[in-house]
Amino acid sequence: MDKLIDDKRDLPPHINLNQLTPNSIKKLKEKSIISKSPKKRKVQNLENDITSTHNTELNIPTRKKRKNDQNQDQLIEKISTNQPSFMLSSPINLNTFDAEEIYTTRNGTILSFSNAGNFLTHWYQAIGQQNLNYEERNVLPNQLELNKDTSNTSKRNRTKESESNSNNPQNTLRECIITLPNIGQVHSAKLPEGGWSNKKLAKKSASFESVKLLYQLGRLDDNLKYIPKSSATTKNPATLSGINLRETEEPDEEKIEWEKQIRLSSKSKVMLQYEEQKKAIKSKLPSSPSLSLETITGEYGKGNYSTYILPPFWSRCSPLQSNNLYAITMDLSVNSPYQEEHDIGNSCRKLCLITSQPLEIFDENGRIEMNLTIGDQQLDIGTKMKLVDCGKMETWEEGNLETAMKFTERLLRTQLHTPFKGNLKEVKWLLVPLKQEFQHQTENDKGEKKGKNKRKLQRRDISWDEIEDISEGPLWKSPNMENKEALRKQCKDAMITVTSAEFSKRKYINSIRTDLTLSSPHPKISGKTIQEVLSINVRPFDFFDQPILELEDVITSDHGGIITSIIHPSKAEITYSLAGMVDIHCLPSSIFKTSSILPYFFHELDTLLVASELNTAEFQDSIDLKLLGQALTPPNVDSNLSKNYERLEFMGDTILKFVTTINAYIQIQNIIAKGNDNDKVQKEKIDNILMDRQIVLTNRSLQTYSIKSKLNLYMRTKRLKSKDWLPLDWDINWNDPNLKGNVSDTKVKKFNSQDSIGKQYLGDKVIADVLEAIIAASYLTSRDLDQVILVMQTLGIPLKNLTKWEDLKFFIPPCKSIIKDDNRIQVEEKYMRFFKLKQNAVLGYEFNDKEIMNTVLSLGTDQERKSAYERYKFLGNALLDFLVVEYLYDRFPDEGPAALHHLKIARCSEATRFALCAEYGLLDLITVTNDSTKLQITKIRKTLKSAKANADQLRNNISSGKVGTKNEDSGMEWWDDVTIPHSSISDPIEALFGGILYDSSFSFKPILKILKEKFIPFWEKYCKISSFSSSNFNKINKINKNSKQELLEWLQFKGCKKCLIEIKKSTNIHLNNNNNNNDKEKKLNNKLNDEQQEEKEKEKEKEEIIIYYHDKIIISKFINSNDESSKKVIKDLCKFTLNFLKDKNGFENLCDCQSRK
Repeated sequence: MDKLIDDKRDLPPHINLNQLTPNSIKKLKEKSIISKSPKKRKVQNLENDITSTHNTELNIPTRKKRKNDQNQDQLIEKISTNQPSFMLSSPINLNTFDAEEIYTTRNGTILSFSNAGNFLTHWYQAIGQQNLNYEERNVLPNQLELNKDTSNTSKRNRTKESESNSNNPQNTLRECIITLPNIGQVHSAKLPEGGWSNKKLAKKSASFESVKLLYQLGRLDDNLKYIPKSSATTKNPATLSGINLRETEEPDEEKIEWEKQIRLSSKSKVMLQYEEQKKAIKSKLPSSPSLSLETITGEYGKGNYSTYILPPFWSRCSPLQSNNLYAITMDLSVNSPYQEEHDIGNSCRKLCLITSQPLEIFDENGRIEMNLTIGDQQLDIGTKMKLVDCGKMETWEEGNLETAMKFTERLLRTQLHTPFKGNLKEVKWLLVPLKQEFQHQTENDKGEKKGKNKRKLQRRDISWDEIEDISEGPLWKSPNMENKEALRKQCKDAMITVTSAEFSKRKYINSIRTDLTLSSPHPKISGKTIQEVLSINVRPFDFFDQPILELEDVITSDHGGIITSIIHPSKAEITYSLAGMVDIHCLPSSIFKTSSILPYFFHELDTLLVASELNTAEFQDSIDLKLLGQALTPPNVDSNLSKNYERLEFMGDTILKFVTTINAYIQIQNIIAKGNDNDKVQKEKIDNILMDRQIVLTNRSLQTYSIKSKLNLYMRTKRLKSKDWLPLDWDINWNDPNLKGNVSDTKVKKFNSQDSIGKQYLGDKVIADVLEAIIAASYLTSRDLDQVILVMQTLGIPLKNLTKWEDLKFFIPPCKSIIKDDNRIQVEEKYMRFFKLKQNAVLGYEFNDKEIMNTVLSLGTDQERKSAYERYKFLGNALLDFLVVEYLYDRFPDEGPAALHHLKIARCSEATRFALCAEYGLLDLITVTNDSTKLQITKIRKTLKSAKANADQLRNNISSGKVGTKNEDSGMEWWDDVTIPHSSISDPIEALFGGILYDSSFSFKPILKILKEKFIPFWEKYCKISSFSSSNFNKINKINKNSKQELLEWLQFKGCKKCLIEIKKSTNIHLNNNNNNNDKEKKLNNKLNDEQQEEKEKEKEKEEIIIYYHDKIIISKFINSNDESSKKVIKDLCKFTLNFLKDKNGFENLCDCQSRK
């Protein structure tokens, strides 16, 4: 075996010769060129040519050999056709192309230009990358090499060609560079001519060289497939230059240094530290509950969890009995102007829900207002169902309960077109109508105090006459044509049935049109009379005395009921008919209209009942029920509740961050106060505390806390399908011939209230987000952080030494108070203290500890001061986010989380904080010792004040009419156009807030006072405000967005996400396979003088900002890496791109996304 392989040292380390058969080794020896030097390759190729020519008559061509020869001829033809035109004039050596563009691994896998891209793409995907990082350049052709190859041409022709090449930029060649993560940059092969004729060939060459390098490094196996890190062995970098592998496994310092430089070339030290921290956090995270055997679904990030498909309340309800009935009144309403236009108060009757147990959903006044989302299209006109708890009723008379059940049965059959059959031993609720004139008495009417105004519903309030007529009488009656007054009463609050069948189409009677006859023109159809539309083949005078009825189509509950007819009047068609041609239904239209939203009412009622179950079991009824119901309803279930849920999740995330920051800060301060450890041990403890905080904030940890608290039981992720809704415990009478074949399969089985537990699919992030939404609901209920801390502890979130907010001052070291002379204070008069200046006051707050003020307003180099400053900033950052989000949540109640996020960015960004510092003189209070830093602060202050003065002048000119403009945002957010230099200077606001909170013993009063008196008026005056809904997207006053935000959000609004803003550094590490080239570069670099080296370093520090759209470069620009105007350049490029896509039809021409709008 040793004789078969010339040099075993050239084998990649992951190949074991002992596992190869002699035949495979022979085959590898014939095809392999890895161990061949260039000279040996040429000799081998010549020998192969000679043997092939001498043995042509002896070799019998087989089918496989003919196929291989055909593939090789096609490859040679492809290579020859793809070469630059100036290379075709010189003689082509086919063996040279085989050696350069075909690479064979040990098992015979062939790497070529045509398949290198696929191998490289598969490797990128295997390591978790998405897109290859290509960089293409133009290079000038090497004229000396060209002249050598074209020696047969005359000197005159060569000079003409050179002149034409120099004058014509199209003759430039191409070079491609591919960046391999954690390895470096690989260039396309260097040709004698200087480059490749087009980008495609250069890209293929770079891919070819990259795959070859990955194979040599041991990152790819013999099949050129990815080797996992656990089984891959990194090859010595010295082999890249032709040096053989060392047989010893001792660590090589040169190898370690080379690998370090390679890593640092692609990622900075900060990124490496971040990745190491990320790996440490990931190793401590709990396993995902969705991967357990009980919940595994086979789909990553999603589990199958137990849940309440029905509220347990209904399973606990006992059968209905006459002496144990509870009444809840139902009053439907919508927002203005729909409420007044359609007279909802009179046209929709109040109903009464009868149960055997009281509903546990009411507030202290015994009332609740339910917001309903109607229809599968999530219609919203502010539909509300106002419920009033009327408590336990007096015992009903004998037979009343059976009559009420018959009425409910007929109402459900008419509304759902399904033959329901009720049983008093099984059903849990009934519906009865109240009288038209029924109104709840107010507190003043009865003289009752707040909290004790639960009104008893009297039996006389229920419309028993109508109930008996509907339950015992016929389904429809013929109109009374003999008496017009009787007909008028009969048609009032009525609806008709088109055919004499129980489940036929019905229509509301809007009015009796005495002004119309059969011969009158049809009010809705021009050119025809009413008789022609009705197709009545009789003489008009035969029906001369019959009035014309104006009818409106009934929209049933499975299509949105009365709400759909209000929002979409075209779906409720108006028709006209003779009174004698119709039958009047037994159900009044006012009762039918209210009951047309029963599926949506009971769906929302079930949500509140489930929330009440959680509130009682876990949180001692401490959370507002409506907020808790919103927190348990993730997106795609209910559009209204989902919006509120997302707002709650956004705020809960901020509250969670703030409370965990306080918890971590207490532990850090206690460690520093003890001072028992040296600096290294102390730093390790602090790092562990901060890491624990990050672990708590991860979705994986929040998901674990949520599952342990059994929140999955209460999550409402199933969207209501009104067509599939069925009332609980009502049987379907399949013996009724009217419905056979008319019911879908989903309605075959009735819903049983005892089957309350089921299964539902939940995503990992949804489970974590619900926990954050519950935290926000607990805070918004009472605006008390003590309640939040209690809820977090109930949910299992670890909080050390944190039980109540007021107890924080006992867990941290006290502030050093200013030494005062008590005797002098006693003697000093009040008026003297009034005129005395406050020396330690900042933004109106007087510090108790002067050292805290000096720490947050100083830029000294003392390490202890820096550490304290960072701790105050760490605390103040979470505090500022929390207070701003709470302010925005209340200030913009209709905005979703996306709008709130951008509103928060506009008020908490670095530029905004610098503007606040300049506005209220905080920059003047910063103490520095460095003259250059002083100059930078002075420059920033002057620039900001000048920009503000220009903005105010522009606003004054616009308001006075001196300047006319259509842009109402002129003069707003003037700090966006100010370039803040990147230096050691940072605004002191976050550290100042943290210092004030600590100095005031964690009291919010001084911070809220600063926000109310200074910051909020500033934001209201200079920050843009608008709605982010799709209907208002193009309106004026767009929300505080710079060009980059506006570009990305416009594309998101259009349904396109294929836009990439990339910053490329021009510093390259060339991985060449020739040591001689490296030596030449070193010699040349040594000959450069200092000035040339500085210029070269400046060129290396340049960056290129590129904007891609659908993998096409829209615009790019080079800047220096330390240029202060990089943000402004990005904004300008984004502004150009947005203009190109919107105004120049770039979006229409380039975007081919399926989700585009």
